[in-house]
Amino acid sequence: MLTPCTLRRCCPVCRSRLNITKVIPLYGRNSEVQAANGEMAPRPLPQRLEPSPSNGSLYFGFLLGFQTSLGYGSFPIETLASALNLNDEQALFLFFGLFCLGWLMF
Repeated sequence: MLTPCTLRRCCPVCRSRLNITKVIPLYGRNSEVQAANGEMAPRPLPQRLEPSPSNGSLYFGFLLGFQTSLGYGSFPIETLASALNLNDEQALFLFFGLFCLGWLMF
C-alpha cells in the first residue's frame, strides 16, 4: 500500500521513495496463480532512495516552522514560545532581526 508522505509516495515501513515501477503486486484480479512459464520471477534487489527533506513551510521556506497566535492565558503571545523552540539558528536569527526591526519602526 502506498501512503502519501508529505505530498510524495513513501513506503510505510522504511519511508523510502516509491513509484509504480517499484511496486510488486501480491494478488491480482482475474489472473493466473502461477507465472506464464511456471517459475516465479526473481525478486528485485532493494535500492533505497532517501526522500528529499521537506521545508515545513507554506511560504517557500521563509521562516521555517514559524507560527504565531494571540490568546488569553498564561503566555498570551505564542510568537516567542515558537521562536525559542526552533532548532535552526538561521531562522532564529532572522526572527530576532525582524523583531528588532519591528521594534524600531513602532
